[in-house]
Amino acid sequence: MNIKISDFKNNIKWIDVENNKGLKARFCTFGASVYSLSIDETPLILTLKDPDFFLNCSQYYGKTLGRVAGRIPLSGELDGEEYNLLRTKNFDYTLHGGDDKSLSYKNWNVKVKELKNRIDVKFDIVSKDKENGFPGKCHIYVIYSIYKDENNFKISFKASSTKTTLLNLSNHIYWNFNNLNLTNYSMKMNASKYGVVDKDVFITDIEEVPSYLDFNRMSKLGSKLDLIEKTPLGTIDNTFIYNEIETKKPQVILKNDEYKLSLYTDYPAMNIYVDNSLTDVDFINNDHFTTRRGIALEPQLNVHDSDSIILKKGDKYNYFILYKIRKIS
Repeated sequence: MNIKISDFKNNIKWIDVENNKGLKARFCTFGASVYSLSIDETPLILTLKDPDFFLNCSQYYGKTLGRVAGRIPLSGELDGEEYNLLRTKNFDYTLHGGDDKSLSYKNWNVKVKELKNRIDVKFDIVSKDKENGFPGKCHIYVIYSIYKDENNFKISFKASSTKTTLLNLSNHIYWNFNNLNLTNYSMKMNASKYGVVDKDVFITDIEEVPSYLDFNRMSKLGSKLDLIEKTPLGTIDNTFIYNEIETKKPQVILKNDEYKLSLYTDYPAMNIYVDNSLTDVDFINNDHFTTRRGIALEPQLNVHDSDSIILKKGDKYNYFILYKIRKIS
């Protein structure tokens, strides 16, 4: 195992970890984020060429999402106390806990610990009471684990709050196995229900998935996206509810001809976003920008169920995402 910590700028640090099987990750204290992930120098995620652009890019590349991933109403009441959250520009909701004022755009503390079978890169931050409108001083931990002799990559989310608050942490890695077009990828997901969204992509109801969003059987992404791109939304940007909470079997499998990603989690739901934006961004594995260039798999709580994202004072927040990455060819 190789570990290196280096300074970038403004107290922002890089943490580079490489295991014994060719899996290499670069983490960043800014946004408690994953800047790059590769096997044998082959990129597994969209990695921006310009690290300065990475810091403040609005598309959340590899960033931790919080306090609450997704879109939620601006106001409410917890333990008899009203709260009013930071408004997302031009919309009547808050996205990912406050857009560019969220935890995705703050510099976190970091500690690195070497254990018998893995390296833990442990980020933490204290989000102040009323920060972006959220009640309670919230101490949040995001722990990335790289396993020494297996190409397994785990994210653990832990937190506690001095007041009852809202919390729903996730990560916005864009997966792409060194091939900028996802058309020939296949995906399977154990989810038969999803969040119906309005024109502002705000969840209004939970229903059975329509056929074009049904991945209960392994399906080609390209054929599904051909149909989805004809809908008003134009891409996958939906929250799916897993059929059950299952930690021993993968909830999602994503693969192409070279790699297979199996995702395990104890979260009950997952937002999926396929980047179809055509924004002009340079990635290390390709100079060109195209549609269908990355897929963000964001396991999380079900934001439509407002009770599920409440963390009570004195309770512990504790969830994980485990990725098992295997070369096929």
